Amino acid sequence: LQGTIKVGDVVSVKGALGNYKGYQLMPLSAADVKVETVAATEPAPELVKAKTAISAVKTLMNKETSNLIMADKTITLPATDGVVVTCELVRPSDAVSIVDGKIVVKVGDENTAVVKITYSVGEAYKTVTFHTIRSQKLSDSDVVAKVKFDLALGKTELTPADKLPLTNEAFPGVKITWALKEAVEGVTINGNMVVNTGAEDKNVVLVASITFGEASDTKEIQVKALKVVKEWDLVTNASTLKAGDVLLFAASGKAMGSQGNNFRNKVDDFDGFTTPKGAETVTLEAASEGKFYLKVSDGYLTAPNAETKSNHIYTKAEKATDGTSEWTITIVDGVVTLQPTTTSEGRTLAYNVSSPRFACYKPGSINGSSIVNISIYIKIAK
Repeated sequence: LQGTIKVGDVVSVKGALGNYKGYQLMPLSAADVKVETVAATEPAPELVKAKTAISAVKTLMNKETSNLIMADKTITLPATDGVVVTCELVRPSDAVSIVDGKIVVKVGDENTAVVKITYSVGEAYKTVTFHTIRSQKLSDSDVVAKVKFDLALGKTELTPADKLPLTNEAFPGVKITWALKEAVEGVTINGNMVVNTGAEDKNVVLVASITFGEASDTKEIQVKALKVVKEWDLVTNASTLKAGDVLLFAASGKAMGSQGNNFRNKVDDFDGFTTPKGAETVTLEAASEGKFYLKVSDGYLTAPNAETKSNHIYTKAEKATDGTSEWTITIVDGVVTLQPTTTSEGRTLAYNVSSPRFACYKPGSINGSSIVNISIYIKIAK
């Protein structure tokens, strides 16, 4: 079919055409896919209803069955007007049964069941989806033991870019914390990072503390902490900043990157020490007294004027003459305020965790969860 069908073509298909868990589902031959000469039409109402029902069921089943089920539960499938939704087991199961149209899970020994769900829209349309349900009765101690047995880092030499796991995908609710078994000069654990600022690589023993419910246990893992060349220092006193300083703005492990439409993009994996690929550095240039221009690779960071009440931030090739390219920097009790001098409503540069971007937000919207204050790092002189 390659080269014979292009985007926008309307085709008729004999057989299955789709994707299942990364595997392509295709007709038996290319002759079963035919390009039609008719224009695409609106989907039939029956198909729209079926798709709505399928979407609702998939959302529920992903929520209820994507992880191992460890406690009894009953799953009631959502209803969609005009669609009859029924379910049945593909094969008998010791743990899963269908009772009054509901999926009932009684946990016991390890079990895997497959449920077939059928969607019927009158006599006009019928289709099915399949869902796997894994269940097993496990105590808190059983879960911790399983996580401990499976816990591995995948490598024996670590840099801050190699993140230590803090959770377990198979068992939501598991928490993992890390510490050094013995203190090693220059080596620290920073959340989920092993940081070695010493002069040479160091062999260390990490201790993972695993907790789930009322149970806990530890596991020791020996690794080599590779030394990092520290490029950045955290700025804690804004009065030390001066023209010519090279800065990096960051928050929540993200560094400020290139200009977006009306915001600055984020760059992942900032460890507080080295420069992540794509991060934008900022050079301070003197403006009017107590203020700076923020020079980036493609111009100057510029905010909207005071009359424009928005969180936008732009990059202009030249410094604006109306003050929108001048910024003040203050740090009080570790909280950075980076404001354009023409700010409306006290807006300051912050990071939006929910919609990842750096932009100018009102102080009242910076809540420490969805929108957070930035930190400023200064380039260490060589």
